[in-house]
Amino acid sequence: MWISTDPALGDYIPVAPTNDEAKQHNSKLPGMGGVFNHINLNCYHYAGNNPVRYVDPTGEELAEAAKEVIKNYQQYGEFALLALATASAVYLCTPEGQEDVANLANEISDSISNTYNNAKAYFTKTDPAYLSAKAKARELTEKYSDRKSTGSYTITFSSGKTYSGKGGVARAIESAATHSRDYGTMPVSIDWKAEKSNKDAFEAEYIRIQDHGGPMSRITLDKLFDPKYVHPNYNKIQSPGEQIYFMRHGKFYKKH
Repeated sequence: MWISTDPALGDYIPVAPTNDEAKQHNSKLPGMGGVFNHINLNCYHYAGNNPVRYVDPTGEELAEAAKEVIKNYQQYGEFALLALATASAVYLCTPEGQEDVANLANEISDSISNTYNNAKAYFTKTDPAYLSAKAKARELTEKYSDRKSTGSYTITFSSGKTYSGKGGVARAIESAATHSRDYGTMPVSIDWKAEKSNKDAFEAEYIRIQDHGGPMSRITLDKLFDPKYVHPNYNKIQSPGEQIYFMRHGKFYKKH
C-alpha cells in the first residue's frame, strides 16, 4: 500500500478487470493513468511538473496552458494580449498552435478596430477635439502678422491653466490644439511675442513659465503631497532658457 497525503488515492488505483464495471473504472482512472502514471504519486506535483506549458485545474487531465488562454481570451479583459503573447511562445510549438492563433487573429480583429481608429485619429491629428481647438487657436492668432519669426508664447485655456512655449505663431497654434485635446479643454487666449534669436526666445519662454507658476517638475514637496494643490499650468519640464538666463544675469529669474 502506498503512503500518501492524498485522501483520494484509492480513486487512482486500478481494480482487477473481472467485470465490465471494473474495466470501466480502469479506463477512467484520473491523472491520465492513475498509479501507472508515477507522477501521480508525487504529493507536490502539479501539471506534470511543467506548469509553464500545462494547466490541470481539476487534477484529472492536463491541458495546454496557452490553448486555455486563447480559448478564453475574452474574459481576461485588458490582460488578454499580454497573456496571449506569453502563452503563444509555448503553444506555437504544438500542432494546433498555428491554426488556433490564426483563428484568434480573425476573432479579435473586430474588437481592436475601434482602438486602432481612435489611435489613428490621435496621431494623424484628425481627432475632432484637436481640429476644433486648432481652429480656435488660428482665430486667436489672426492679429499676429509676423508668421516667420521665432518667439515665445503663453496660451490660456478654459480650464484656467496656461502653457508657455518657444516658437513661431504656427508652433503656438499647434501647442494650443494638442494641449486642448490632451487635457479636454479649449484655448481662450494666446499671447505671442517675436524674439530676435533662439536664445532670446528660450530665455523669454523660461520667464513666462516662471511667471505662471514654474514647471510641474519643480513643485515643492509640500505642494506635491497636498491633495488640494492644483498646478497652474501644463508645463512639465523647465525651459533650456533657464541656463541662458543664468549665464546672462548671474542668477535665476524670480517673479516680481
